[in-house]
Amino acid sequence: MQDAIVKGNKHSAKEYAEALDFMKRSYESYEEVFEDYHGVLSPASPGVAPKSLKTTGSAEFNKVWSYLGTPCISLPLLQGDANMPLGVQLTGARYDDHRFLGIANWLEKECNN
Repeated sequence: MQDAIVKGNKHSAKEYAEALDFMKRSYESYEEVFEDYHGVLSPASPGVAPKSLKTTGSAEFNKVWSYLGTPCISLPLLQGDANMPLGVQLTGARYDDHRFLGIANWLEKECNN
């Protein structure tokens, strides 16, 4: 946390405001996707879940969605090497969490049948 604060203090208030504006415009350019679709499916990670509990694995595929402020969930719908779970990530529109979680529930049930 201290490293994040040190890095953050290297930027001016103007740069921070510009970054927030860019983040807002980035979401707005993607928002129309959610007008036509209930969600976006993507890989949750570059590979199967780690075998140990020392780490939850890479969050690399989640960064853009976190940046945009969208809800996303990783569902272990597939299996990879050694029968380890391979997650599928479902992402929804901002502020539409109730519908989003309903879709995630439906997807998990349908894929596990």
